[in-house]
Amino acid sequence: MNGATFDALFRQLSARLDEVPSVKPLGADRVAASAVRALPELFAARSSGRARDRGCFDGHAIALERTLRAMPEGERAFAPVTVFEVAGADYCVDGHHRLAVYVKVLGPDALVPVERIGGTLGDAVARSVAANNVTFLPMRLTERQEAAWKLVKIGQGSKREQAALSGMSESFVAKLRRLRRCLEKSHPEGSWGSLWEAEKLSRGEGAEEDWTEDKSDAEIAEYEHRLRKAFGSKTHRRLPAIVAAMANIVGPNVLWEAIREVHQSEHEGEREDLDEDCPF
Repeated sequence: MNGATFDALFRQLSARLDEVPSVKPLGADRVAASAVRALPELFAARSSGRARDRGCFDGHAIALERTLRAMPEGERAFAPVTVFEVAGADYCVDGHHRLAVYVKVLGPDALVPVERIGGTLGDAVARSVAANNVTFLPMRLTERQEAAWKLVKIGQGSKREQAALSGMSESFVAKLRRLRRCLEKSHPEGSWGSLWEAEKLSRGEGAEEDWTEDKSDAEIAEYEHRLRKAFGSKTHRRLPAIVAAMANIVGPNVLWEAIREVHQSEHEGEREDLDEDCPF
């Protein structure tokens, strides 16, 4: 299954669940760290769902490793890793970083605490999204949009529940649900890929990019993340140099017009685009 997409993995595991019933007890348990299988393409909420997109951030794993090594011998344990059984195998739903750190620090045979959940495979995916929304490093807008799209694709929950789990608005989820209906007609095989890939399918392979307000917000959030990562708390001190560098690239007049456009848009209010048959 390694290297498969979210869509393919969901179909494969759903088929195995139908063939082989779950037998392991639900609730608290202890299992060998290496016995828990990791499928971040399916269960890591920060993943776009593309093949080999692990959806991870290294800083979290580094912090966890330091914390675990600082714990007294015999007491090295985090909160239980959430697992879901499929055909006799436990799959990590939430706790991929904890699991990797256990293997690195304690070894693959170390018994680690897990919490085995029941329900459907869709319930497990929803659980992974909900867990990432309460983590210490909030999901970026693009990650929350992709998480909402996963829930919509598999039909997990109501519109309100999908919005609450992903942290997106109900109006945005409504657009995703209409996008799915469009794709069900034009591409009924159900392999729609990430949100951006699905949008491309709905418009046609040769269509130009159509930047909606939601995607513009996502692009802004992505650049904001990069700037914060590059300059941190000193961004405001380096602002004159950043602005000067941008002016050198695009020209001072273009930069000034962009600043005026941002200033004006902040006073226009939000626009809704809910009347189209296909939202993107």
